[in-house]
Amino acid sequence: MSSMPGQDGVLVVEYQGDVVRTIPLTFDVLRIGRAPDNDLYLQHPGVSRRHIELSTGPSGLVVTDLDSANGTYLNGVRLLPNRPTRLEAGYVLQVGPYLFALRRSPAEHPDGITPLPSATNGTQHRADVSLQDFVNVVPTYPRRPTLPVPPPTGRLSKYLDYLPAVFAENDFLGRYLLIFEAIWEALEQRQDHIEMYFDPRTCPEAFLPWLAGWFDFKTGFHWPEARTRDLVEQVSDLYRFRGTAYGLAKMLEVWTGATPQITQDPNQPFVFHVRIKHSQEADGQIDRAMVERLLNEHKPAAAGYTLDIES
Repeated sequence: MSSMPGQDGVLVVEYQGDVVRTIPLTFDVLRIGRAPDNDLYLQHPGVSRRHIELSTGPSGLVVTDLDSANGTYLNGVRLLPNRPTRLEAGYVLQVGPYLFALRRSPAEHPDGITPLPSATNGTQHRADVSLQDFVNVVPTYPRRPTLPVPPPTGRLSKYLDYLPAVFAENDFLGRYLLIFEAIWEALEQRQDHIEMYFDPRTCPEAFLPWLAGWFDFKTGFHWPEARTRDLVEQVSDLYRFRGTAYGLAKMLEVWTGATPQITQDPNQPFVFHVRIKHSQEADGQIDRAMVERLLNEHKPAAAGYTLDIES
């Protein structure tokens, strides 16, 4: 985040009615997301890894949605991805459960941010959810439907069109080729959409352990489909931050369904403490042996740990 002097006012950030940050408008570009290498790091499932980008310039403060999963809302209207939009005083910007608003000073409007009425525009999406809907949300993906391949239409196979004209009026051959058309057209359609089989959001459920195996990740056979898809989608980021507190916390969150707390005792610089509290979002009991295996595989080699699992 580079500085750019001369901008007046502050950007106030609220979470569930409490002001959590006040950011002076002295930056040039401010990147906001869930990944810890953003300028403003918001660790919440409702926030994408790269969610929005704020930039200041002669025209004022401009917000750009970076094609986020849950979207960015300005006065209740969802912003189009990768399209800069000016953020003016009095506007309310919503990123997951967080509200952003421009203020002349931190003390302005001490009662908090009051969202404005949503604008009506038939070409844009409305934000029909409240802030509470984002709390403790775990990203889920709908089950990919299995659609039947449409059968060949017509009494004769269209494969006759690819044969010499002498066969065009052969009734038996036309009906016989329908057998091969019914088999091969299904494979052709699969090839036309082959990229969907390598995307964890759209691939068949049976493909998920195979995709995870590319990164030497093993998925739990008892996991819900949504959790498995979440793991495979985030596996590159999990490897990127492997050995860090963020990477360990995210790894355990994906595997157990509960968000851990990782702290370090200043008197023991090479020992960290992991506390996991079983929540309603976690499915079943948390396997202690599995958690210890994950910690041993992904923690720094020279670091020790203590583990506390609360039910």
